[in-house]
Amino acid sequence: CCTIQQSNSTKDGDTWGGSNYYTYGARTGRAFNADTRIIAKGGMGQSTGFYFHNLRQVWNKYYSADNAPVYPLTSWVPDVVVHAMGQNDQFQYDPNTDWYGTLKTRYVDQIRDYRRVYPNAHIICMNTTMTDPNFLNGVWQAVQALND
Repeated sequence: CCTIQQSNSTKDGDTWGGSNYYTYGARTGRAFNADTRIIAKGGMGQSTGFYFHNLRQVWNKYYSADNAPVYPLTSWVPDVVVHAMGQNDQFQYDPNTDWYGTLKTRYVDQIRDYRRVYPNAHIICMNTTMTDPNFLNGVWQAVQALND
C-alpha cells in the first residue's frame, strides 16, 4: 500500500487544506489495505469553488498548481475511481448564468476523461457528506445518460 503522509501541508505550500491522511478515502484505503491515490484539495470544486483551480484544471497533475507536471496516468491503473464532488460547487451558484449547465457538462466530461484513461475501472459518482442531497439530481441524470 502507498504511503499517505501525516503532514499538515501540501506540495503547493497551502496548509489550509492539510493532508489527506484523515479523509474517508484514505481511511477506507488503509482499512482495505488498498493502494490508494487521492486527487483532492480542500475548497476545490468540479466547476467552481473556494480554491484557485477546479478539478478539471488539475486532475491529471502531480499537485494543484498551474506549473505542476502532468502525472503519467497509465503508470498506475485503479480498479475503482470514486468521484465525490459537488460540495464546493453548490455555494458558487449564480442565477444570472447557465451555471448548473456548466457544472453538469464539466462533471460528465470528467467522467469521460476517467473512462478514457481507465477503461476497465469501476467509476463511482457520489455526493460528499455535506452536499444537499437534491443539489446534484440533474448531474446524476446526465451521468446516467452516459450508460457507463
